[in-house]
Amino acid sequence: MDRSFTLAVPGSVEARLIPGLLAFLGREAPGIRVVIRNLDYGTILDDLDGDRIDLAVGVISRGQMHHKVRQLYKFGYLCLFNPELLGVDGPLSLEDYLRFPHIMTSMTGTGLGVVDEALAGIGRKRRLTVTTPRFTTVAFHVQAAPLIATMVDRLAVTFANQLGLATSPVPVELNRSAISMLWHASYDHDPAHRWLREVMVGLSRDAAGDPATAAM
Repeated sequence: MDRSFTLAVPGSVEARLIPGLLAFLGREAPGIRVVIRNLDYGTILDDLDGDRIDLAVGVISRGQMHHKVRQLYKFGYLCLFNPELLGVDGPLSLEDYLRFPHIMTSMTGTGLGVVDEALAGIGRKRRLTVTTPRFTTVAFHVQAAPLIATMVDRLAVTFANQLGLATSPVPVELNRSAISMLWHASYDHDPAHRWLREVMVGLSRDAAGDPATAAM
């Protein structure tokens, strides 16, 4: 099969799903070319309608009548930090969580994340000192500076194992989120497009396990 697919994904999804996709394609479909774009939630529907992307994968609940959505997996969150720099070995208490500075991924550098919304619900506020649009650099910043990152659970475990960092449950209740894929309904029965979607479903099963056991 010779075909090019353009996928729009956020950095966390790219790190979690795309390596497995590329490995699979290398074995089973070397004629497939993949173009990865950053997912822009503000233009996602227009990009699908304009045929600029074939598939979007992210925290997507629904599209319009002419779009299709399929949930792939759910995820939770963990804190990632350098225990030597923070001087904390065990799980972070709420007071620990609030007294240390935080880093957050943000494409615009503005706005509040799910953590800020949850803290506001209990009348508290964290000290957010760094925002970056590049998800993949966050763990390196945490390794070098006394910062706390709150990120997708399995990726936090992976970064902790690779960089000698620590993880902790988030000491404020955060709802689990779902990762779904979205596509234009005109491609619903396209054989190659449907094949790619089924590959993504298969890969997502590996991404949906318990983060505490997946990296040990």
